[in-house]
Amino acid sequence: MKRSNVRMNPTLNGNIHLGHVYVALVNWEEAQKSGGRFILRYDDSQEIWDLRMTPDEQTTIGRQVLKDLRMFGIEPDEVFSQRAREADVERIIQELNSGEITESKLVWSDNSPECTWSNTLYCAYNFPMTAEKVAFDFISEITCLIRGEDLITEAGLYSYICERWRLPQPRQVYLPRMLDCNGQEISKTKGFPTVQQLSKTMGVPEMIDLLERACLKDVDGGWGFENIKREPMLPYDLSLAIQAGKETKAV
Repeated sequence: MKRSNVRMNPTLNGNIHLGHVYVALVNWEEAQKSGGRFILRYDDSQEIWDLRMTPDEQTTIGRQVLKDLRMFGIEPDEVFSQRAREADVERIIQELNSGEITESKLVWSDNSPECTWSNTLYCAYNFPMTAEKVAFDFISEITCLIRGEDLITEAGLYSYICERWRLPQPRQVYLPRMLDCNGQEISKTKGFPTVQQLSKTMGVPEMIDLLERACLKDVDGGWGFENIKREPMLPYDLSLAIQAGKETKAV
């Protein structure tokens, strides 16, 4: 089996929920069974995400993310933030960025959602962000991208940049988004309970059981992406469990 180096790239704008753990477990399984590496790379790119958070707040979130993953038995081989290696990425982009892709085309107006076409390159508002991801993945020797299907719109642009820069193309796998019991996609922005919140009302074995029942076709088949359901759905409303825990504590 070809070795798979994988990565998880959480944005430091809040703590992770079970949807993130699900993606992390699939990445971890792929790295473990192939003898590859699992890299945790924090996205602390303030300009792109407009997080409006201090460096200390981001550091606290990063530590909690690592603590939560370790709670599920996931131990990254390498942990770093994008800002810490920003200079390396800029250097790589300068070296790769010749010929049909020029430096000026990597710069895009923050306030412009419009697209510019040319006969050699499609430039969009997310092009600089995707180019940085390609460069980060190149220096980390990532060979397999396993991400949520909400990022599938980036697949073509990611491949295009790899092709233009003559870089190896990582295998791209897009996992179906996890749904709550009402069929809604779970996300930070919708206030879905975090792992940290859930840990106050249930143990790790209970959370693992929930994830296996929600995501796996065969609970004994492991977290390989071929064993993931087409529509992962949590069996009950976790916010109710948290509320019940708060009421019990109050009594």
